[in-house]
Amino acid sequence: MQLAADQTTGTASFFLRNDAPTAIDGLGLAVVVYDPDKHVLSSVSTSFGKPGETQPTSTWQVPPQGVVQVVLTLSNLPALASFSGDVFGQRTGTPSQRLAGLSVTRLSKVILRGAPPPASGSPAPPQTLTLRSNSAAPRFELTLDNDSPVPATGVRVDVGSPVRGDGGAGPAASMTINTDSGQVPQTLDPHALHRLTLAATLPEQTDYAAWVDVHFDPNQLQRYAVQLSRVAAPNNVTIDDPKPAANELWFGVVGAQPADLVVTVRETGGVSTSV
Repeated sequence: MQLAADQTTGTASFFLRNDAPTAIDGLGLAVVVYDPDKHVLSSVSTSFGKPGETQPTSTWQVPPQGVVQVVLTLSNLPALASFSGDVFGQRTGTPSQRLAGLSVTRLSKVILRGAPPPASGSPAPPQTLTLRSNSAAPRFELTLDNDSPVPATGVRVDVGSPVRGDGGAGPAASMTINTDSGQVPQTLDPHALHRLTLAATLPEQTDYAAWVDVHFDPNQLQRYAVQLSRVAAPNNVTIDDPKPAANELWFGVVGAQPADLVVTVRETGGVSTSV
């Protein structure tokens, strides 16, 4: 049985087979679940039922040389990377007998978060990352989080090039993901955090849409939509001191003729701005 990182209930199906020429009546089933050190996990709840039925079945009948399918449900499962169990069967007046073993493992859960790293156990962010900058070449710090008790293997991060949100034509934008060492680690330890840097090139002051794919274990995939906005810098416009258009300008003289002034407005942020 494989469980998600935060899954607390799981089901498994198996078959009871009777090779004898006589029926098996009044068979009771039980499960004992152990942690990796073989300590009994008494908090785990178990029940047995038939496929498609919600009510548990307490005793079982298996016809001569017949097969019966059983659905086992485990509840209140611990947040362990792996654990095991044994399924026992017992007929009235006879000792119990081990029928099968049960092995349970958990899958990892890798999440892409913002920076700085979140508190342990904090909820996962939405599947959309909203990033804003007034730079044409912004860099954003992100966090890759293995939010599970098992190692994550086969970790890979892919990105899609940003496209204008309005669908208009213009210079091509780009986006890359890297780390301090230049590569995303292929394995993340349980509950490990790893810093990522998203570097973008946004040639125009507009909104862009992109995506980031996080692969792991080895066929799991989490896709995040990325909304990038390049906004005007708050101080991207400067105005030079006014200068007279003529050689001389008399201020405060009664009856003086109107004079033209030259005002120079400079854009310093590299984006078009309305003044």
